[in-house]
Amino acid sequence: HPGDKLYVAKSLLESQDDDNSASELTYTIVSVPDHGVVTLHGRVLIPGSTFTQADLNENSVLYEADTKYEGATHFAFTVYDGNGGWIGVTNFEILIDESIPVSTKDNRF
Repeated sequence: HPGDKLYVAKSLLESQDDDNSASELTYTIVSVPDHGVVTLHGRVLIPGSTFTQADLNENSVLYEADTKYEGATHFAFTVYDGNGGWIGVTNFEILIDESIPVSTKDNRF
């Protein structure tokens, strides 16, 4: 829904590596959403900002939708494991839709 703040849940965005812990898997923001912001511990992330899989696992990464926008948006990122392994630019797609019901079990606050 427009204006909502939602966790970027581990169930929606997860990288794994047998040789690295969640805190060693680093996401780097390549582009930010056109209609909202991504935050880590309340700090707005910009291109070049980083967060880890551990941050995702701890529900520390949030997406806050613009209050007047409905539609699709995304942010793009890469993932690096610190040992030469990486995932190229990937989009995390977001749909903001007032008509979609939201249950009290969702990660809203």
